[in-house]
Amino acid sequence: MDPAKRALSKLKPTTPEVQGSQTSQITKDTRTYVYHDNLLNLENLLPDTEYDFFMLPVDLHGNIGEIKKTEFKTNPIAPAVTFNLKAMSAMTDDQIKNALSLVTAVSPDRFKINFRPNFATIGSGEQEVTDVLAKFALDYEIEILPDRTGKGMTSFDLLKMISSESSVLFDALPQLSKD
Repeated sequence: MDPAKRALSKLKPTTPEVQGSQTSQITKDTRTYVYHDNLLNLENLLPDTEYDFFMLPVDLHGNIGEIKKTEFKTNPIAPAVTFNLKAMSAMTDDQIKNALSLVTAVSPDRFKINFRPNFATIGSGEQEVTDVLAKFALDYEIEILPDRTGKGMTSFDLLKMISSESSVLFDALPQLSKD
């Protein structure tokens, strides 16, 4: 429809009506108008939840059709992702989270450190023992928590970003091992 004609219409769009009950309860006083080419922006919906959407079609001449019910389900929250970082020396949780936040441009709260290496030394004079311990004791296990709003990047997308921007991460955390 021509936008100029739409602006003159007494049925011009206002706010879409969304009812979450089994009956629509659409009346002359409660209905609002949305044109067929409008995008409905539904906010504050819960993830992995079923909703009912009721529509009452009315043409530009005021003819009223039957109430139509459409059901839809919101997407579930994407799962968390876990990965490991290998370090040559100790790092604090804040150092790791802030560096990951720098790389991904998301809040440090999206990252959780599940495992930290124990940098205690064993009083062994044998180089073989020290070398073996160094190989296994330096892994940090990090979890990227899901975005609960459903508006941000998934944990997997953030992991891909961290991988593609690894040089920035190595600059921010020089303790990381490049092996």
